[in-house]
Amino acid sequence: MPKKLAISPERIFLTADHKWGAVIDEISSHVSAGRAVLVGTRSIRESEALHIKLKEYGIDSTVLNALRHEQEAEIIAHAGRRNIVTIATNMAGRGTDILVDREVLNVGDCM
Repeated sequence: MPKKLAISPERIFLTADHKWGAVIDEISSHVSAGRAVLVGTRSIRESEALHIKLKEYGIDSTVLNALRHEQEAEIIAHAGRRNIVTIATNMAGRGTDILVDREVLNVGDCM
């Protein structure tokens, strides 16, 4: 049974750049630990922008949104693997289970 995660307190950022910097730092720390990361965004524009920002920081990611629906099954099939970052808009891939690899489960603290 996975550990329960502590809920982090809300954080307020002065600018969008500060917010996205914090998001990228958080993603980076989980990837470095060998975790799979699923990031939910509110819009296609936001998911695409985060994908570009991650690329600028050398972090590979895959985007699951309405613009890439042809690749949805393949993206979801890889989403639970070690060091994989998947960015999804809230509606993309709904009703589909993401299978998490044993390697990722062994790292612990799934998020």
